[in-house]
Amino acid sequence: MEQLLFFGLGVTSVFAVAGVVAMFRSQQKIADMQSQIDSLERSVWDTNDSVQKELDELDRQLDSRLDKLEARFDSRFTDHASFVDGILESVDKVKQKLKERTV
Repeated sequence: MEQLLFFGLGVTSVFAVAGVVAMFRSQQKIADMQSQIDSLERSVWDTNDSVQKELDELDRQLDSRLDKLEARFDSRFTDHASFVDGILESVDKVKQKLKERTV
């Protein structure tokens, strides 16, 4: 009976030591995985910052170009509006002279 007890305690001791060893190995693997996760998070944040900077630059360039285009359209519209106003004034003068001649 005593031998059976010692055998059981021996087996239990072996399992306990194996469990502790497995626990430390698992802890090391978890620490390694956490390190990889942290590295990936930093990489994602850096990439996100880089992309955001590029988007901001593109947005700034687009705004600048749209402002220039709007200014060109405004100046051309003003030029054409002035031209049309001149034509309308000339037509009004011609109409006035025609009225004066027919009266």
